[in-house]
Amino acid sequence: MGHTVIEDISIQYRREGSRYLARCPDFDLVCHAPTKKEALEILREGLKGLLDLHAQKNTLHEFLVSRGFEKKKSEESAPKKRDPWTTIPLWLLNAPHQTQPQVS
Repeated sequence: MGHTVIEDISIQYRREGSRYLARCPDFDLVCHAPTKKEALEILREGLKGLLDLHAQKNTLHEFLVSRGFEKKKSEESAPKKRDPWTTIPLWLLNAPHQTQPQVS
């Protein structure tokens, strides 16, 4: 089974009162928590769950295309978001000692 690597996903966060909101507009996900770290962790878990679900249903490619991602010309390259804004690699949300994850 091949792997899909998503290079750029827009992640945003801000403080609202005593809580932090984190959101991923590319996949319409929003969460909140008492700390920025917790909000980003919840968002990361939500993204992983969403992508895992589509991978299990064999609909990941169609889902990514529907969200504006496209496959690079090289067969070994990953899909990349068209016209991304304020983007960071998703793997940066993981612990610093971890390497870039791949979604099956």
